[in-house]
Amino acid sequence: MTKADQEYRRIKDRFFAKHKHDFKTTTGPMDSYGRWYKDYTFADGANWHEDYYPTWETGIAVVRDVEVPVDVKMLRTEYYSTDDAESRYIYEPF
Repeated sequence: MTKADQEYRRIKDRFFAKHKHDFKTTTGPMDSYGRWYKDYTFADGANWHEDYYPTWETGIAVVRDVEVPVDVKMLRTEYYSTDDAESRYIYEPF
């Protein structure tokens, strides 16, 4: 588990505990681009939202002392909540 994954889990766990784990989940259908979402609506009116979608990220690989740009397909998860409306992102191999 990466540091970003740990941070995501910590923030999500704290938010869910604060709102007493009393929620209903809505999952949107996957569209033709491979995007979908999940909403957690809590009894006290709070909301946790996650968007999932594939993306291509460019990194640098060193091959025989030569830097080569490499495109990697990743699953990007964007999440935010009513407590913190700033979008945050985590990436994992797709």
